Amino acid sequence: MVRRAGPMAAAMLSAALAATLVACRGQPPRKPATGAAAFQVLVDSLVHPVEQATGLNFRHPPRAAVRTRAEAREYIVRQMDEQMPGPRLHGSEIVYKLTGLLPDTANFRTLVEDVLTAQILGYYDPETSTLYGVAGANPALLRIMAAHELVHALQHQYLPLDSIFHDDSDGDRAAAAQAVLEGQANFASLAMVQGKSVVSDPAYWERYAELSRSERASLGLAGVPMILRERLLFPYRDGGAFMAWWGRSRFADTVPYGPRMPTSSEQILHPDRYASGDAPIAVRFTGGPAPLLEDDFGEIETRILADQLAGLGESPDGPPLGWGGDRFRAYDVAPSGALVWYSVWDDERSAAHFRNTTGRRLMQRERAGYRTAVDSLTVDGRPAARVVIAPAAWSGWRDLPAARLAGSGGR
Repeated sequence: MVRRAGPMAAAMLSAALAATLVACRGQPPRKPATGAAAFQVLVDSLVHPVEQATGLNFRHPPRAAVRTRAEAREYIVRQMDEQMPGPRLHGSEIVYKLTGLLPDTANFRTLVEDVLTAQILGYYDPETSTLYGVAGANPALLRIMAAHELVHALQHQYLPLDSIFHDDSDGDRAAAAQAVLEGQANFASLAMVQGKSVVSDPAYWERYAELSRSERASLGLAGVPMILRERLLFPYRDGGAFMAWWGRSRFADTVPYGPRMPTSSEQILHPDRYASGDAPIAVRFTGGPAPLLEDDFGEIETRILADQLAGLGESPDGPPLGWGGDRFRAYDVAPSGALVWYSVWDDERSAAHFRNTTGRRLMQRERAGYRTAVDSLTVDGRPAARVVIAPAAWSGWRDLPAARLAGSGGR
C-alpha cells in the first residue's frame, strides 16, 4: 500500500548506503563540482558508465537541471499526493492501524511526508524527462544520486514510467515493478562505484541489508514505524539483490522489462519462485458493501505484519510463506474503520500457519468496541483465510463480501 518511495529514497537510501559501503572498502567517492552547468557535465560524464552497467544505450541524451531544496521538496510532496490521494491514504491508514502496523496516534500522511522529504539530493521527473539535482547538496552523494537517477532516465526511454508509478490497481504488482526499476538503478550505480563483480556477489547484498538496519539514524529512519521503513527499503535492498540474482541466472542476457517483469513481491523476495513461473493468484471480491479502498498486501506486507505482531524489530530474510495471493477491503466506518482481508495459500499447511500465528495474534489485540474474526475456508478449492476487523455493531458483519479466484498464471 505504501506507494513509490521515489526521489527521496534514491537520494537518501541509495546514496547514503553506497557511501557507507564505499567507505568500508577505503574508497572515498569522487567530489564533483556543483552548479547547473557543472551538474549537466556530471550527468554527461555518467552516461557511458550507466550504459555499461545496465547493458542498455540511451536513445537520446539525458537532460539535467538544478533545483532548490524547497522546489525539490514541493515536487516530492506533489508526487506523494498524486500517488496516494485522499481515499488511498485514509484507507491505508485504517488498515495499518487496525492490524497494529501503525499506532492509533500516528498521522500516516505526516509520517510519509517526513520520510520522503528527508535529505533530498535530487530526482528524475518522467513528466519533463529531466534529472534534477539539488543545489548545495553534498557533492560526493550527489554523484551517486545522479548515477542512480540516470538509470531511471534510461529506463524511461524503454518503459512508460509514468503509468507504472501511477498504477494503483494492484499494490503488490506495483511493488514488484518498483523493485525491478529501483533495484536495477541501485545495482548499476553501486557497480559503477565498486565494480560489477563486487555487487554481483550475494554476500554484498547481505552486507547491504545489515547496514540498512544498523544505520537507521544516518538514513533518517530512526523511529520510523517498521511498515514504512521496510517498504521503503524493499525496492532498493531486495530489488538490488534480485537484479544481482538476475545477472547470475539464465535470464542474464535480457532485462526484466515488459512480459519478463516480476508480478509479485514474492518473486522479488524469492527469485526461485520467479524462475519456476510461480505467478500470484488474483483474488476478487463479490458482493458486500462498497469499500473506501481495495488492494492487496502481497508477501512483503504480509511478512512485515507477521514479524511486527511477533515482536520482531526487523523483518529478516526467511523462507517463502507459501503465500498465493490476497485482497482486502477497507471501509470508512465509525469509529476507526473496518477491514475484510482474504488470503489464499499454496497449501493447507501454509494457510494453517498463517491462521495460527498472524491470525491468532490479530485476535489477541484488544480494541474497544471492535471484534476480530479469523476464519478457515477455501476459495475455489484453494486453502484460504479470512480476517475481519470491524466494530462489533457494524452492519457489514451481516453482509460480508465473498471471494473468488480470477485465475492463476498472472493478474
